[in-house]
Amino acid sequence: MRVELLERVMAADFAAFDMSLFLDTHPNDPKGMTMLAEYQRQAAELRNTFVAQFGPLTLADSKGNGGWAANPWPWDVNQEV
Repeated sequence: MRVELLERVMAADFAAFDMSLFLDTHPNDPKGMTMLAEYQRQAAELRNTFVAQFGPLTLADSKGNGGWAANPWPWDVNQEV
């Protein structure tokens, strides 16, 4: 579950980033801007779900309480294959 959710977060982040690159060359494309907003919304929703279930992904997610250090490190997590 953890690995699958993390992969979904990464895919949504990638899609949003890729769409932002598209908009660099097509800044007035209304469909592109709509898609960017949707990918960003999906990425935020997935990231919030991950953080709620498994702890922070980034230092910013830890809200300054050091929670990131209390969670298992990537190499300590039992890899779900």
